[in-house]
Amino acid sequence: MNKNNIMGRTIKILRKERGLTQKQLANEAVIGYDNLRKIETGKNNNPSFFTIMMICVALKISMDKFNYRMSQENLSRVIYNYQPYITA
Repeated sequence: MNKNNIMGRTIKILRKERGLTQKQLANEAVIGYDNLRKIETGKNNNPSFFTIMMICVALKISMDKFNYRMSQENLSRVIYNYQPYITA
């Protein structure tokens, strides 16, 4: 694992704390299993905003955990476009 892969390591720790496998988290986040595996292992150090948002929703954590910042206007647009995938 890449030592600089703080995001991937954090996702892995949070996933394991919740008792989820990579496949389970990928399914809950509606992302590809290979994509999640690459993020956790540091092979993908630049995941999309949408991917991180969906992982955070599945893990029930704030995106602030990963220092992702977005303007309110852009965030509103993302939420509107992906509303069918976002559940409380």
